Amino acid sequence: MNPFIRLPVATTLPYTYKTLPTALPPSSTGDDHKADKPKFVISSTGLAAHPEDIIASCKAVEDHIKKQQENAEHTLQKWVAEIKERELVVKRRLAPGYLDRQERLLQPEKRAPTPTVHESILDAPSENEDATQGAAVLHPQESAGAELDRAFGNLKT
Repeated sequence: MNPFIRLPVATTLPYTYKTLPTALPPSSTGDDHKADKPKFVISSTGLAAHPEDIIASCKAVEDHIKKQQENAEHTLQKWVAEIKERELVVKRRLAPGYLDRQERLLQPEKRAPTPTVHESILDAPSENEDATQGAAVLHPQESAGAELDRAFGNLKT
């Protein structure tokens, strides 16, 4: 036996191996062997075909792609439904009966919108300012100390 020659070995197939489907779309190479139609469309690779054959093969490929797309969408919808069902089972296990009732114990209260006259909170006069402005207009003879007491409150030390 020659050490430089390797004998063929059986290939191990993966678990995800799928066989080819039996209904494949017709070949797009134009090997239909129809002698009744003249093949006057010639590609750069040298293949010749009749326009009707090209249109038929394109429609067959389009139908095959649509069928595959529908199958994929159906599979995706099944997966999404299964995921939602699993999540619902987990939620029912954590809080049994909660999803079956419409009443909820805690609900946030909605606030009524407050009308705003001023664009900014800095533009709005505060209550202290209103009082000091009115007092300054009423008693202009008062001392500066009294005005400071009104502005900062009566601080006793």
